[in-house]
Amino acid sequence: IEKALDSIASDPEELRDASSTTFAMNPKNVPYAIERIRAFRRQLTDELEVMDESEEVYNLTVQLFPSSRRGVK
Repeated sequence: IEKALDSIASDPEELRDASSTTFAMNPKNVPYAIERIRAFRRQLTDELEVMDESEEVYNLTVQLFPSSRRGVK
């Protein structure tokens, strides 16, 4: 998270992306979501590493966590 904050302060927008989305889902689907996230990360990095000669090292961070607190009013 600290490296992301440093990038926001130091790197031009065209070299980075910071975004998030909030949505509702059933907690029983967390294992499915985790597997889809893992597959996406693997596929994207596999594609990008062979497109062109690598010049920079990037970090891709995807987080999935509950934002609501069940039972709290």
